[in-house]
Amino acid sequence: MGVGGKVLPKEFYERDSAEAARDILGKILVRRLDGVFLKGMIVETEAYYGQDDPASRAYKGRKKFNELMFKDVGKTFIYMVHGNWLLNIVAHPRDEVGAVLIRAL
Repeated sequence: MGVGGKVLPKEFYERDSAEAARDILGKILVRRLDGVFLKGMIVETEAYYGQDDPASRAYKGRKKFNELMFKDVGKTFIYMVHGNWLLNIVAHPRDEVGAVLIRAL
């Protein structure tokens, strides 16, 4: 059984992270696990900017733990903070840094 809808193109994420965070609301996140499709509607997000945003993992520059934020847009990365797993999608204009945190499905 397939999943309806279309995958968002890479260009969707190649812009201001606040715009991407707003426009991704209402989209369906899909993961295939052991042949089963798991789906949830994105209902809460946060935008994180680059090295000038104290709340961003990219604050104070490029490090091993934030390397993905400096790379290709549209990639996801997950990390743990205070016992909670956080899902992010890299989103920023060309030659900048940023990501969208998916806060709730």
